[in-house]
Amino acid sequence: MDERVITQKELTKTRRFGRFTPAYKLDAKTVVKTDDVVRFAEAEAMKLVREKTSIPVPEVYNVYTDPDTGHPGIVMEFVEGDCLADAWKDFDDNQKAAVIEQFRDFFYLYWICRRHSLRRSAFTDNLGGYGPYKDEASFTKGIATTINGSRNGGYINTVCDIVVNTLKGHQIVLTHGDFSPRNIIVRGSKVVPV
Repeated sequence: MDERVITQKELTKTRRFGRFTPAYKLDAKTVVKTDDVVRFAEAEAMKLVREKTSIPVPEVYNVYTDPDTGHPGIVMEFVEGDCLADAWKDFDDNQKAAVIEQFRDFFYLYWICRRHSLRRSAFTDNLGGYGPYKDEASFTKGIATTINGSRNGGYINTVCDIVVNTLKGHQIVLTHGDFSPRNIIVRGSKVVPV
């Protein structure tokens, strides 16, 4: 296990992935993700998924608090491959079907909350902010509280009412908070790491 704590000075000598990704490639095998939007819960979720499922996620080597910024840092495996968002346009129908079939094995329930980050309000690093929730009703209330905290108005109140009154009787499963082609790495039509 790589127990490194990456300093801000070291980060200035590395390459950042994209404008919106707080991840930096340290070497051929290692990436660090650190910023005010990074959460310790992300590393714990990746460890859990890697240990308990066959869903391909990078190995987490170390998690720490950056001594200069106070932000969490996650040191993890670098996964070689192509971003699905870039590769998709070049896939034929069979390759697209192969990728989709892999996702059927990975995900059963997926919620998209457009334009409202679940990092706010009920979903913070405050004790209990990510749960555990005792039941589906308290989890759903947390979602509505987060949405309601993002903006005020009739539309938001309506969305919150819909969430609370319709999200009932579902099996709760762990899902990726930003599941999209830009967050998926492939080699050919194989989702990696494997």
